[in-house]
Order: sequence, then structure tokens, then C-alpha cells
Amino acid sequence: MNIDTLRPVARTLLRTYEVRSARSNDLAAAMVKGKLTSWSDGTTICTEGDPSDDMYIILKGNVQILRNDATGSPRELAVLQAPTMIGQMGLVDGSLRSATCMAQGKVGAISISLATFQAILKEATKAGAAFRHLLLASMNKQLFTANEKIRKLIEDIEKEENQKNSKKSSAKTKEPPQSSSDRLMEIAGVLDGWKMDASGVDDVEFVEDDDMKRTREARGLKKRF
Repeated sequence: MNIDTLRPVARTLLRTYEVRSARSNDLAAAMVKGKLTSWSDGTTICTEGDPSDDMYIILKGNVQILRNDATGSPRELAVLQAPTMIGQMGLVDGSLRSATCMAQGKVGAISISLATFQAILKEATKAGAAFRHLLLASMNKQLFTANEKIRKLIEDIEKEENQKNSKKSSAKTKEPPQSSSDRLMEIAGVLDGWKMDASGVDDVEFVEDDDMKRTREARGLKKRF
């Protein structure tokens, strides 16, 4: 493993997370500090609830993401294709693994331990800066996507209530509207970095407080003008 072979992967990661402040050569120089590892088909890479000791940059293959639902049954949240990153959030905040990751087919990756992760973040080098920019961009993208979904959820609260009322008065509907529960679960998945499957989850009540209502009404006025 060397910088030249990792440069195409670094370039794709920077494009995926929309990082314009770093060069692929510098990010590859940070990635090369990790260790090559691989898993065969069906092998568990990490398990939900375990300590977060490593992050992985997936170089080859697909990774199935599973999370236990309210009944304790594992559900598929997403299938991630290389190149991508998994496990970085646990190294940032010290949280336990938020999902189980399993190899689909043969998977190759760069494993970055907590000690190496912290060392790269502290580096006053172009490689360290590129890695930090990628990490910040990945978290920013998750927050931005989640914020957009929250905004849309708030705007649609009244419409959703009307749909529920019309559903009660109608014996048949072609396709049931997406519930607040579905959307909130999807937002939670985005914040964790996964695509969330909300099937089988009980409905939850979404409460809009006065501040949220004023924000929604203010945005409505801006759109009119």
C-alpha cells in the first residue's frame, strides 16, 4: 500500500463528501498510516454496542449495515459501496458502535486505530489537514441532510394531519402517507450516517413547540415574498 495506489480512492472520497479544501495526494498520505485488512463474505466487521476502537476506509466490496429494532431483531439499514468510511463517529465522540457491519462478498479496507486516528488529527501537516477536512465534511453533510429533513417534517405537519383525517373517512387509499415516525427514524439514521428503515416501528407523537411554530411561519412568509 502506497500513496500512489491510494490516490484514486482519496480523490473519490473528497468528491463524495464535497471537500474542496484538500488534495487527494495529501489525503492519501494520511490514509497510508493505517493498516490493510480484509474480510470474507458474511464476516462481521463490527457489532452494534461494542466499543469503537477503529474506523475503516472501505477500498473494495460492499458492507451491509444492520441495526436491532425495538424487538431486538436485526434490520438492514443500508448497503454501502466502496470507497466509503465507517466507524469514524465512534472515534470522534467515544460512543459505542451504532450498528453492525457485515461484509458482502470479499471486502478490503484500511483500518485506522484510535491511537492512529488521534495522531493524524494532531498532525500539523497537509496530510493531517486533509484528513481533518474530510472528517468535518462527512459530519457536516450528515447534519445538513438531517436538518433539511427536519425542516421538511415541520412544514408538512399540518398536511400530514389532514391526510390522517382524510384516511379515516376513506375506506381505501392507494398509498399511505409517510408518518412522522418514519421521518424521525430516517433523520436518526442520517445523523448516524446510515439509511434508516423505519418499518415495524411504533408511531411516535411529534410535538411542535412555540419556537418551532414561529420558525416555520417565518419561513413561510419568506417563501411568499
